[in-house]
Amino acid sequence: MAKEEQTSLNQFFVMAIAEKIGALRTERYFRERASQANEQEFLAVLDKIKQQARPVVPGDEL
Repeated sequence: MAKEEQTSLNQFFVMAIAEKIGALRTERYFRERASQANEQEFLAVLDKIKQQARPVVPGDEL
């Protein structure tokens, strides 16, 4: 794969490790944010959005 990427094995390994670290940090960030979530506040926001919703334009249905 390093050859396909036109890089050395060392550089390929460094990039792979950096990508893995980035993925792990991202996962940790979202887990920490999720632990701070308040379900009641979330549902209140959804209700507020629903109350302000505009009618669906034909063709925009899900």
